[in-house]
Amino acid sequence: MRSDSVYAINGWVDGSVLVGTSASWLVLATAGSSWIEPHCPCPTSEVPGIDQVALGKHSPAADQASTVTMALALAAPVVVDVLDVGFSTPLAEDMTVYAEVLTISGTATELAKHVVQRPRPYVYGSTSASVLDAKGSYTSFFSGHVSATVGALTALSMTQTLRHGSRAWWVWLVTALVGTSVAIERVAAGQHFPTDVITAGLVGGATGFLVPWLHARRGPAAPALTLAPVSGGALLVLHGDW
Repeated sequence: MRSDSVYAINGWVDGSVLVGTSASWLVLATAGSSWIEPHCPCPTSEVPGIDQVALGKHSPAADQASTVTMALALAAPVVVDVLDVGFSTPLAEDMTVYAEVLTISGTATELAKHVVQRPRPYVYGSTSASVLDAKGSYTSFFSGHVSATVGALTALSMTQTLRHGSRAWWVWLVTALVGTSVAIERVAAGQHFPTDVITAGLVGGATGFLVPWLHARRGPAAPALTLAPVSGGALLVLHGDW
């Protein structure tokens, strides 16, 4: 095992996960709209207080900025990894884990969109038939831009931490800043409510953490969950070289 290999990959298991989640994501993204039933006009009074801030927002610049930032975030794990370990077996292992993060997060996002069918902010109060009848108007929950961005950068942060330990603290900072930026931009663009982007951040972050953690080789730099006995019970402790 090379010293810079931080993930253990099982060809059959990981191959099955990738094929299954990729197929599910593709089906939901291409055919899932058939589930959607336009159900507005909807009054703005139906929007919860925390989400009222998104009403009336419409910034094409914020919309474009969020898309560009997401694209850069998706490319970052690949570029950083190539610079870090070159074209090697560890790179292939890292990319397998990264691909699983994207397909699992993407599947969860598409499934939520087509099951929940939440109207986007610009739908509330609208009387435009082209808006009210468009199926894409009912895919607000939750934000794919945010879940993909946070998932990708959290996976990168995990990989860097497992490989370099506490020296990778700055990657976590970048993840927080960029993820927050995209979330704010999606609300400013009028595409999502605050609860949409918060949920997306949680889903992306959880996927980006758990998938690498489950694949991590248990070496000195690998965080691990262990049960440490305490008086009268047990305590779940997260430890590792962070």
